[in-house]
Amino acid sequence: MSALNFKKLKQNEPKHLIRHCDKNMRLQGTHSNIHINKELTYKNAQLRRSYEDTCKLLDDTLERLDSRPGANRRVDRVVAYAIEGVLPMPIDDDEILDRKRTYKWVKGIVEILKEEYPEIEVLQEYIHYDEVHEYVNAETKERVMSRPHVHLFVVPIVEGKLNSKKFFPSKKSFYEFNKKLDDLTMSIYGKPYGDGTKKKSLSTVERLKIESEKAELEQRKKMAEEMESDLISRETALRQQERIFEEQEQKFREKESKLAAFMESDIGRRAIQEYKNVMRNGKRSEMLVGQRERNKMDFSVI
Repeated sequence: MSALNFKKLKQNEPKHLIRHCDKNMRLQGTHSNIHINKELTYKNAQLRRSYEDTCKLLDDTLERLDSRPGANRRVDRVVAYAIEGVLPMPIDDDEILDRKRTYKWVKGIVEILKEEYPEIEVLQEYIHYDEVHEYVNAETKERVMSRPHVHLFVVPIVEGKLNSKKFFPSKKSFYEFNKKLDDLTMSIYGKPYGDGTKKKSLSTVERLKIESEKAELEQRKKMAEEMESDLISRETALRQQERIFEEQEQKFREKESKLAAFMESDIGRRAIQEYKNVMRNGKRSEMLVGQRERNKMDFSVI
């Protein structure tokens, strides 16, 4: 199946991630995630409050819960959940329609959570459009565009206490949640969120990134190997061509050497002298023929 990812957060982890997700804080500084495009951050949506107000709500909520008898004050306690996943469909050309159904889907998820656990504190919902980029699909190996993704942050309050163990405590509870998520997605997008298989979900943002990066590296490695093979073939062909040129040059030099040796020999000198005599006699013959022609012209005039 395909499902949203539920990540447990302890101590200061929620504030760190909330800062990363916040629209305004996102524009400050640099990010290790190379796919964050700050020119598109203005498209991101946060459906509740600012970073400062979200952090204050978390602090106030924990302070209120800690003041109750039998409160969970363990140092390693889970103080919040980050619930995340990609949107069911790619970005629609109709941006207004796309936004409306995305907001409806995210609010529907919150309603499902509140229906099952009415005491939870929903800190914030974020929708990120600034990480949409082309990537290599880990299964098909094809280059495709990624989808926007959603981050929800909730404090797991059950029976008046901070209690992550009773927040979706079993596989059955997650199964029921996913079924409701499929029904919600079907009502808005006309398709379920799950893919009908029993494979572990690939919908989580971080997992998608990891799988995509692995596939990207494999593709780049393959391309590098192909380029290396092509370069080796070209280099081999070039060397063969250089050997042919060298052989031709060697033959030419041998011919030059033989010709020079012939010209220095007695036979060669006589041949050159005979050639010069023929050339001189040929010029004399031409001069005589020319003189005769001029004489004929002179007599014709008289």
